[in-house]
Amino acid sequence: MQMLLSTTVEQWILLGVLLLILVLSPIFMMAKNKKAMANTQKMIDELKKGDTILTTAGVIGKVISIENKDGYKTVTIETGDEKHKGYMCIDVASIYYNLTNVNDQQNVKENVKADPKLDMKTNSKTNKEEKESQLSKPKENSNTIDKENADESKELKK
Repeated sequence: MQMLLSTTVEQWILLGVLLLILVLSPIFMMAKNKKAMANTQKMIDELKKGDTILTTAGVIGKVISIENKDGYKTVTIETGDEKHKGYMCIDVASIYYNLTNVNDQQNVKENVKADPKLDMKTNSKTNKEEKESQLSKPKENSNTIDKENADESKELKK
């Protein structure tokens, strides 16, 4: 009892703030998750044949059919180009973005900055540009490199 009386007002305020943080942080996290789940559900509900989608695995494909099998909603997508087509049957939960909608395309562009694995087009261009620049650069003569290394090792020995 004596200990409770000896605590100051500042300590009680600190304890109150800590308790408030512990109570409010899970509430805010649940609200954020509900909003994300609502957006995902809206995207899945608006999905139709012909839409281009991006899966969580990074596969881009065109929706061929949407079916309900044994209580699970599945989507069949066509991937690849004209010569090398492939078909996949996936669960709707693995759809990351619907790339057909203009609004979703704007969201993808914004999120590409935050998620580098989505930046497939710019990464492929960057890699091609790097390869071309490496090929166009004249290679240094290995003899000059060896001479520089030998000079450096001599200086270190001294």
